[in-house]
Amino acid sequence: MCASKVAEGSQRGWIIPIGGAEEKENSPQILQRFVQLAGGRSADIVVIPSANQMRSSGPRYERIFSELGVARVTSLDFDTRRDCEEPGRLARLQQASGVFFTGGNQLRLGMLPGGTSVARAVRHLNASGVPVAGSVRLAPGIGLTNRFIIDQHFRQRDRLGRLLTALAYNPFAVGIGLDEDTAAFIAPDNTVHVDGSGGITVVDAAEVQFSSMDSVGEGRPVCLLGVKLHILTQGATFNLHTRRAVRARCTSPGAERLGLPASASAMPRVRWVRWVMMAPDSPARAFAPDTGLSFQTLHAELRRMARRELYKGGQIGQISPTTLLHESYLQLSARPELQCADRAHFMAYAARVMRGIAIDQARSRGAAHDHPWLFNASWGPSPLTRGSHWGSSPHAATLGPIPAHAGQPLPPCGPGSKRWAHPRSRGAASSPTSRPNHTLGPSPLTRGSPPSALRCSYGAGPIPAHAG
Repeated sequence: MCASKVAEGSQRGWIIPIGGAEEKENSPQILQRFVQLAGGRSADIVVIPSANQMRSSGPRYERIFSELGVARVTSLDFDTRRDCEEPGRLARLQQASGVFFTGGNQLRLGMLPGGTSVARAVRHLNASGVPVAGSVRLAPGIGLTNRFIIDQHFRQRDRLGRLLTALAYNPFAVGIGLDEDTAAFIAPDNTVHVDGSGGITVVDAAEVQFSSMDSVGEGRPVCLLGVKLHILTQGATFNLHTRRAVRARCTSPGAERLGLPASASAMPRVRWVRWVMMAPDSPARAFAPDTGLSFQTLHAELRRMARRELYKGGQIGQISPTTLLHESYLQLSARPELQCADRAHFMAYAARVMRGIAIDQARSRGAAHDHPWLFNASWGPSPLTRGSHWGSSPHAATLGPIPAHAGQPLPPCGPGSKRWAHPRSRGAASSPTSRPNHTLGPSPLTRGSPPSALRCSYGAGPIPAHAG
């Protein structure tokens, strides 16, 4: 598998292609795992930003890896092929315990370090056990392997057709399509481990029965028979030798990573996390050892914090505080190197993790946006609000049932407006435009209410009820 010969009695390092746009700030799960493979706190990381022409790329990853607690990190930018032969930079590269290539133009990776002393040094390091990761297609650019074909941003940019075309020409290889914020951790035994928030599409063309690639005209569809396709998510594996995929035992991090019995992995997610956190001998009791609180008290306080974060983000009802707490714990437990100086430090870090998860949840639902209250379509308990949605802007026309938002602040009618909703407006609809207020329903609230020719629909007085 490895292009350089592996010494007898040793094994090559991990190869870690990343699908691009990996999380870097709130919960850099992929980068954390790479750091652990490179030596944890004693890791010596070399960042090679040659594929990216932005000068800020290298320093940014230097800062990120420094915040993750590595002993040393250096960015080596090779602008020309002559730079790839410089003895000083080669000497620094050979000291690395982990090599990371930033994302960017794939062709630059092949044109600059490809075929130079830098590429040979990286292959030699990987053959001696050093992990090599990157948001670029490592195989063709550096020559680490020719066993698989990598494509990135796979689901986001709909690249299945492109990968199938490449495999039609090279059916001996395995196609690996990486979603964004997802990585394939390829172990020394040639097993692909999936990590990240997305998925990996594995296309196996070894048993293709028929391909029309050699005869089809330009722009015409291609016929392929016998192609195998697997969709793998976090925790699933694929063996490149046997071409066999294995699903994840559970959607939570493996019990082995936390030092727990293997039987814990068979539990449902919610029950599994609660068991991990509350078990008397669970290592979860040591993930915040310096807080000065009992574990039960700490759990209650963190749950209150989760509720506050959801309330501030306008996401009450979309995700429960307990779920947010459990997801935060899973991220905290994946960082064994985390050491908090005191209780305040730990609580601040936990709040940051919760905030990041809440933001990711909001993004995944397509919620946007400029105002936190827009995340919550229902502002009250009225049955009329079920299935109703507020407009995309505070002044959007409302069609259908109007959310009951008695006592809640409504979007203002105009600049400087400070009017509030009247409790009797529950279930009543009003037009957000300035037009006469016609009585369209039989509600007693409308009796005796004179129509107003030009007044904001959120003004004082009862509102005609014409829900639906």
